[in-house]
Amino acid sequence: MYIDEVGNPGLGQSNHPNNQFLSLTGLITELDNVPAIQNQMDTLKMNYFGSSNVIFHRNDIERGNGVFLPLLNQQIRQSFNHELEGLLASWNFTLVTVCMDKVSFW
Repeated sequence: MYIDEVGNPGLGQSNHPNNQFLSLTGLITELDNVPAIQNQMDTLKMNYFGSSNVIFHRNDIERGNGVFLPLLNQQIRQSFNHELEGLLASWNFTLVTVCMDKVSFW
């Protein structure tokens, strides 16, 4: 299982709508699927960003920050999105997400 978060667990500024929620998403797949998924992701990263050590952060991808600068080119962005969507459609996995309203919880 791979886990990623959106938001942060801290209560600081939780009353602001942009900081009120914490979301955790887990991707569950069979262990036998991991090498192929990793290889395909590494290839995608190398093809578009020149390194397999790239970590995908939604805000950076959307804004073309840092290594994601090529995605400001609409044609490259469309190609990247199409290729990533194709990979996601080809994998066998389950996603689970939990979203917590920190203000209501604490």
